Amino acid sequence: MRVLVTGASGFIGNRLCHELSDAQFSVVATGRSPSCSDLPQNCEYFSGELNSSEFLKKILINVDAIVHCAGKAGTWGPYEEFFEANVTLTKDLIEEAKRAHVKRFIHLSSPSIFFQFRDQYQLKENELSKTFINAYAKTKFLSEEVVSDAHGSEFLTMCLRPRGVIGAGDGNWLPRIIQLYDDRKLIIPGSGKNQTDFTSCKNLIELIRKCLEGPDEYYGETYNISNDEPYELWKFITKAMSALNKKRPIKRLPLGLLMAFARISEFLAKLLKKKEEPKLLPIKIGIAAFSMTLNVEKAKSVLGYRPTQSTSEALDEFVSWWQEKN
Repeated sequence: MRVLVTGASGFIGNRLCHELSDAQFSVVATGRSPSCSDLPQNCEYFSGELNSSEFLKKILINVDAIVHCAGKAGTWGPYEEFFEANVTLTKDLIEEAKRAHVKRFIHLSSPSIFFQFRDQYQLKENELSKTFINAYAKTKFLSEEVVSDAHGSEFLTMCLRPRGVIGAGDGNWLPRIIQLYDDRKLIIPGSGKNQTDFTSCKNLIELIRKCLEGPDEYYGETYNISNDEPYELWKFITKAMSALNKKRPIKRLPLGLLMAFARISEFLAKLLKKKEEPKLLPIKIGIAAFSMTLNVEKAKSVLGYRPTQSTSEALDEFVSWWQEKN
């Protein structure tokens, strides 16, 4: 099977390229970086923009399936930029993929589409609010609609919503926590008892591979994905810092106070039309303070999803990789 992986220079896309190449898939990878030296030698890499029809035609030659990892993430920026990267480009990719007779399309979405400023437990796939917290969440939901609408007997699609992906190669979430800790800016808002789910990158990639090779019945659906073992977020972060020999206690401040400062910060940034993301935003405080766990029974029952790497093992994997890298 010949598989195109978009966003191959990112954490999940890069790990996926290695896994598929090791499993003797023919892998075509694409990203914006001019080169991607840490990809497998037998992986074809193309640098370019997904909004170019000519570029899409070139990378889709003889492709059987697509895993779409590319997109714009973040908590700040113009809505139009998020819409272009997450919705328009997904639609363009799908249209060109259909013309190229691609058979399968797996889209990586995000549980951020669920987020509200309150505790949320065991969320099922259809338990969505009528409002979205920011441009990223709204456009990820709209991209899901594009993918779902494209599903048919000749072009099979599915959406996966992995929560808190961790493991070797994570250049985003845990590294940012480490930097905040080192800068003495990491603060626990409120009680610090909020629970969250994590997903081992290894488990996610194993599932993607299974879906690529699985029956047609897997497709036409959206699935929540996690390790299905909720953690207290701040216990996990403390455990991670301790494993990295960072044992200084983390400060704690009242949630109401931090949220008030965050709302003022957001208001001023919007008033002044700042392009730079404010260091303090309500969404950042909310993610750090409120519980969010996912119900993954649908993935277990339909896809036969069974996490093989625990959250602790995924953390150990990250720590070993981080220490070797630094």
